[in-house]
Amino acid sequence: MRRFEWTRYLKNGRWLLLVFVLLGLIFGFYLSAQQHDKQAKQQEISQLISWQTQLRNQARLLQKQKQLSLSEQTNSENLLQHLDTLVTNLSSANPDEQGLTQQYLVFWQSYQSLTRHNKKLRIAGLSAATVAASVRKYHLLAQKNAPCLDFSLATTMNGFSNYFFSNYGALLFLILGIFAIFDLITRDFERDNIRFLYTLPISRQRFFRIKQQLQVRVLLGLLLVLCLGLIGFPAVMGQPLVMFGYPLGETRLFGQTLSVTLGLNLVSLLLLLILWICVLNQLVTWLALRFKQSSIVFGGVIFAVPLMSSLFIGTGTFQQFFPWASLANRHLIALSGYEPLWGMQQLVILLTLLMVIVGLRWRTHLVIKKA
Repeated sequence: MRRFEWTRYLKNGRWLLLVFVLLGLIFGFYLSAQQHDKQAKQQEISQLISWQTQLRNQARLLQKQKQLSLSEQTNSENLLQHLDTLVTNLSSANPDEQGLTQQYLVFWQSYQSLTRHNKKLRIAGLSAATVAASVRKYHLLAQKNAPCLDFSLATTMNGFSNYFFSNYGALLFLILGIFAIFDLITRDFERDNIRFLYTLPISRQRFFRIKQQLQVRVLLGLLLVLCLGLIGFPAVMGQPLVMFGYPLGETRLFGQTLSVTLGLNLVSLLLLLILWICVLNQLVTWLALRFKQSSIVFGGVIFAVPLMSSLFIGTGTFQQFFPWASLANRHLIALSGYEPLWGMQQLVILLTLLMVIVGLRWRTHLVIKKA
């Protein structure tokens, strides 16, 4: 029976179309990631030049007003040299990313020290908290001997997954999954094949369980294509594999400081995506057996999945589709302080999804009994 259902599905060419759509979607995201990195790099260079101009003009003005001591004048000149070094490095065709970490760390530490003694010499829009967060950020990178990938992480082999999932990629993937499985059960009711299938020497519970397994196989097949695409496109372009211990940020969990690394981020994204696949599978099955109409199943699922994602995260935006998206939506989060509830939020969302799966499974079992 499993082979029969699988053969029926493969004869339908829709799965092949969805695979090509998914690969096209991944390729489009990769082109977007390349453009994003280029724009981020250009914006950073422009910002550094602007800071350089501000500090130079302020130092000259304070020097004329004799409000700048000799040591402060020397420190301000050194700070301008640090900025010039950063601009030169970033402007090169192949920036020294390992050197950028130390250069940024020296710049922020020098700026923090200089502005602590002279309140009039400062960059507009930079608060003390932002400066302190930047110092912590590059100090963490320097401790781990990690390169500064602020302007290239999105296109690396494993960093591209971060970019994909934090820019509606997960939601778009599940929408493709809805197109792949929404009528696997209802088409037998709509074509009146269900009467014949009920005459087969197999229980109804086992029959619908096989249908559910087919839905899971289809979704996991799409997930496999997604994973291969997310790794394959950067690999074909010759992009490197970033160490999985690359730090994305820090948070608090049960009163302890947790370093959120790239590897931990990717594992959490994959785990939550698998949980969402389970939710989607149970939801489609329950709606199909309850209403027996493909249009109702499709409409219900296409409405429920984005709604649940928005409500569970509690931000009201689809970009925050996963708990880790608040870290993944930037190349490297500025460690601007801990969020005490951040770690607990992950556990709450995980338990909520598990309860939704159990509840839908229980309701599906009741509907099958009445079928």
